[in-house]
Amino acid sequence: MYFFGIAGAIQAVITPDATYAFPHVRFLNTMFSHSLLVTSGFWVVFVEGYRPRMKDLWGAFAAINGYAVVMIFVNQALGSKYLYMGQKPETASLLDFFPPWPFYFPILEAILLLVMVGMYLPFRKSEGKRRELSPSE
Repeated sequence: MYFFGIAGAIQAVITPDATYAFPHVRFLNTMFSHSLLVTSGFWVVFVEGYRPRMKDLWGAFAAINGYAVVMIFVNQALGSKYLYMGQKPETASLLDFFPPWPFYFPILEAILLLVMVGMYLPFRKSEGKRRELSPSE
């Protein structure tokens, strides 16, 4: 939840792709659901005591990519644009600075990986200590 929730949903909170503006219920629903994902990512670290490991980073990166592949087919079937796998958002977003679809995918992959590595770095030392104290490894 740490990587998936924060790295995956923060873009939607910063630059929401909402057809309806505040205070429309659809706008509020979008902001609430994505903010809850971000909050839950912080919750697992600061309240539950979760400490991410490098393998968690790669697992989350693989899960997001697997989800993206599934969303290509879902978007085609529903005419939707989840994860912007079929087109850029119609509203202003960070994707406006990138090349047209589908050429922005490698850029988004690189940015996502950099963000996730940055999120992991504060926990890098705790992973080493955990390994030293664990007799089962």
